[in-house]
Amino acid sequence: MSQKIHVLFPCQPGKGPELLEIFRGGVPATREFPGNEGVEVLSDADDPDTLIHLQTWADRASREAYLAYLDEAGLTEVIGALMTGPWRSTYLEEHPDV
Repeated sequence: MSQKIHVLFPCQPGKGPELLEIFRGGVPATREFPGNEGVEVLSDADDPDTLIHLQTWADRASREAYLAYLDEAGLTEVIGALMTGPWRSTYLEEHPDV
């Protein structure tokens, strides 16, 4: 079963639009990364400095390989410079019986 992840990016005041531009350039490559099954990019309608990814990966290991790639490429640092703290990933479990 696929692994779904909610990722919260709390940006510094006024930096949400800048991070969104970075995502415009980088998310298409994320969608091509081995194991990626989709990425939705959203922003909080009441706070444009809060961005969210809803990611789907073939498995958790694929997502962890992607995070290692981000670190190696220096992208974690670029993104982190715009945020108030680290992004927060929540690995989700589906409950189709509910």
